[in-house]
Amino acid sequence: MTNTTAQGLSFAVLLAGPITFGMLGKPAEMGLCIVAASIALAFSNIEKIKRFKGAGFEAEMLER
Repeated sequence: MTNTTAQGLSFAVLLAGPITFGMLGKPAEMGLCIVAASIALAFSNIEKIKRFKGAGFEAEMLER
């Protein structure tokens, strides 16, 4: 799967999932869907990230 396809699918889930769960009145599932899609978008752009720090986690990409 190409990077743009992965980004498109993650973005679609990020939009459609929380809206659906919000209409069904399921806030926990809505939050989990937002977190999962956000992590998927972050990992689909991992080659562009040089340094990441947050929530007690720190990562830095190697420069070649």
